[in-house]
Amino acid sequence: MNDSVWLIVFSSVILLLIAIAVVTFLYSRSTRAKLLQSIGLIDNLHKLQQQNDKLIKGQTALIATQSTAIENLKNEMSEQIEKTNKLAQEFSLYGDKVEQLSEQDPELKMYSKANKLVASGESIDDIIEASGLPRAEVEVLYSLHRR
Repeated sequence: MNDSVWLIVFSSVILLLIAIAVVTFLYSRSTRAKLLQSIGLIDNLHKLQQQNDKLIKGQTALIATQSTAIENLKNEMSEQIEKTNKLAQEFSLYGDKVEQLSEQDPELKMYSKANKLVASGESIDDIIEASGLPRAEVEVLYSLHRR
């Protein structure tokens, strides 16, 4: 082969190598840009994951605090219900004792009877006759009962 053919072959090989180098450069540049974009997305995803973890920790702590508060309130409510029931029983016992005492004392017995008659709607004259109390006291009982 002569020199001109070698020159053409050599030039063609060099042009081909330059073309391969340009394509490789452009491809690596494109790949690098995509890689940087992927790294940015991964960083953003990592930051979001950290924020999510913080939120979950906060929510978990809040739920634990609220659960404790609810449990404390339940316990306090149960205690209050027990106290209320005990007080109701004591009140009932004291009411029975007061009624027994009022029936034992003749003077209290008259007032107790008069009070029951007022509550049942009897007239003042009927109450005076049944209880033996003076009119003024029966009228006071009547006015107290109306309030």
